[in-house]
Amino acid sequence: MNSNIKKIKVGAASCGLAAGAGDVIDMLRERIGDVPLVEVGCVGHCYAEPLVEVETDSGLIAYSHVSPVAKDIDNILNLGPDKRFEVPKVRLEREKLKVTRLAGRIDPVDLDEYFAHDGYQALRKAVAMTPAEVIDEVKKSGLRGRGGGGFPTGLKWSFLAAKNTQDKILICNADEGDPGAFMDRSLMESVPHQGLEGML
Repeated sequence: MNSNIKKIKVGAASCGLAAGAGDVIDMLRERIGDVPLVEVGCVGHCYAEPLVEVETDSGLIAYSHVSPVAKDIDNILNLGPDKRFEVPKVRLEREKLKVTRLAGRIDPVDLDEYFAHDGYQALRKAVAMTPAEVIDEVKKSGLRGRGGGGFPTGLKWSFLAAKNTQDKILICNADEGDPGAFMDRSLMESVPHQGLEGML
C-alpha cells in the first residue's frame, strides 16, 4: 500500500450501496490497516458508483466503478492509474454546489465534522434574531423548495408564523415523488445535520 494514503472515503449512500459499495468497503477494511476509512454520502455521480476517493499528501484521487476484487483494490491502494475518475469538465464549468456542497465529502453522522465545516452557524445566527427577522432574511435569500414547484421558503414560513397559536408543528416531508430526482434522499443520507439545522 502506498504510504502517501491518509484517508479513504467510499460513497455509501443508496446509490453506492446498490452498485456494490458494501462489498468494496468490506474488502478495503481487510487490507488498509490503520488508514481511516470513512463511509460518506452521495458524491453526486451515481452513474460512476461505487466511487472511492483517496486522500493523499498531494491531493485527492478518485476511482469509479470499483469492484470488490483484488485487482481493483490493489490498484487503489497503490494509487494506480486504472479506473481513475475525474468530474467531466463541462459539469465542473456549470455546477454550483450549495445545498449539497458537503455531500460525499464528510461523514454524514459525525457531528464534529459537520461543526468543522461551519455546521450549525446559521442556527446560531437565527436564534439571535426575531422570528420576523429570520423570515425576512429567508425571503431575501430567494431560497425555494426543492420540489418541482420551487415554492418560496420564506413565504411558506410566513404563513406558519402568522397562525395565532402557541403550538406549531414542523413536518419534514422528504418525499421522493419525482421519479429519478433523489434530492431528498441524497440530502438525508449525505448531510442529515444540514436538514436538522434548517428545521431548527
